[in-house]
Amino acid sequence: MPIWPLPRTPFADLITGQAGTVAVASNDSDFGALFVKVRELAAADPHDIPFLWITAPEAGGLSGEIEQFIPDRYRWDLSAAPAPVSPAVSLVPEVAAPPPPRSLPQAARPALQSAASQTPVSDEAVAEELLRQLPVGRFRAGDAQQVVSRRWPEHPAAGEASRFGLFLLNRIWPLLEKRGVTMPRQGSPRTYEITPGSPGAVAKQVPRQETKPAMTASPEPTPEPSLAQLAATVAAGITDDVFKASDAQAALKGRTPPHPAASFTAAQFGIWFAKQLWPIMEEHGVTIAKEKPRRYEMTPDARHNLIALA
Repeated sequence: MPIWPLPRTPFADLITGQAGTVAVASNDSDFGALFVKVRELAAADPHDIPFLWITAPEAGGLSGEIEQFIPDRYRWDLSAAPAPVSPAVSLVPEVAAPPPPRSLPQAARPALQSAASQTPVSDEAVAEELLRQLPVGRFRAGDAQQVVSRRWPEHPAAGEASRFGLFLLNRIWPLLEKRGVTMPRQGSPRTYEITPGSPGAVAKQVPRQETKPAMTASPEPTPEPSLAQLAATVAAGITDDVFKASDAQAALKGRTPPHPAASFTAAQFGIWFAKQLWPIMEEHGVTIAKEKPRRYEMTPDARHNLIALA
């Protein structure tokens, strides 16, 4: 069987959400590979494959492979044998009424109804949602996929990491770049960054509310330390050259206990550290000593460079 090309095909439209069901009208089995691909896409529910094969055997040439490999519930036969006509008694023969067409297979109805009821999510909506949900700073495809999965769990690109990575790079990234998002790292793993000056950062500001003037003067709030200052605090609090994320959290908790990251769980802090502090520490000489489990190494020069940031 020929392999169906992916660019601008029904299968590609099904993945990107441009189509909800694939229908083939053919007596030829060349489209069998397309059915296999759609069935793989619906592996989570093999009894609800969004596929319909329409055949008309009266046209001739019906391939035996269609009857052998395509289940009956995914086929719709448009042909109908004409009713037999008895020998004419009068000069005007009676015309037999055509039989009613067969109804759609039961398995194909939910898929077609779902496709008709769902409105495809636009790429612009995905880009705006990422800018609203992701904080200012660096993020990766996995962070963006979590946002899309929570907002649109049925989105075709929400379920598989590799598929979402290509979806983010090829379709969403050009829209994010126009809004001021940068790509500081283009190698693997690819890293994106929402800058404070990008239009997306404005959407995360809390609207100012009018309040009554205070009767007594209140102390000015202490400014929140920058990421560079937090990296300097962690570097000053770590005593060993080789350390792990939990050592960084202990240093942050000992020197800046009010910071929210100090009370994160170990898993939450590990993600926060990798996204926020590790890029700064890497720029100033900290390296990865071991991948699994992840260990970092801080040389005296790196420690000096980071502490100078404070």
